[in-house]
Amino acid sequence: MVTADNNTVPLKEDVEQDNTWEPTSRNIISPQDKESLFESADFFKKQRMRDIQGITDQLRDALRKYAFDDETMEPAWHFLDSIVDTYPPDYFGESFQRIYILNNSEINCMCGLCKCLISFDYDEVFPWGQSILVGLLNHRNETVKEYAVSLLDNWKRTELVDLLKNLEIKSNWMREYVVSVIRAIEK
Repeated sequence: MVTADNNTVPLKEDVEQDNTWEPTSRNIISPQDKESLFESADFFKKQRMRDIQGITDQLRDALRKYAFDDETMEPAWHFLDSIVDTYPPDYFGESFQRIYILNNSEINCMCGLCKCLISFDYDEVFPWGQSILVGLLNHRNETVKEYAVSLLDNWKRTELVDLLKNLEIKSNWMREYVVSVIRAIEK
């Protein structure tokens, strides 16, 4: 044993030879308490999944109503405001991810998802928002890509510029837009 400032620190050799350690949790939590604890955790997990599914369904319905000529997104904004104030961020994060995966072919849902993400700061949606962003940037539809680029333009994060530099773009107008966003972010 080595002592320093009246604290005893075991040597590595002593720890390797000492096989007497027993987990203390066996003595602290009774089997009945463990069962009750697991039942409670299972209940809360199921409730969380029901809540997330409800949020996903309602937000998806609101996003399906997104019209490109109506930038207000009234149904989605109102619903988004209510869930942000009511639920923890991981709930709407998981809902956004589910919508992205299950409704990827619905262009209005994907563009509406970008518009929703724009309403959050970068750090509020880290890391799931950035994962969705990468998928949106690689979407086959150019309009979805445009909305994703506008999200990057809004966040103005230099660590994301490489995503734009490696973006595969077919049209000249989109290429010009991406270059202008890269310049704005790098300033």
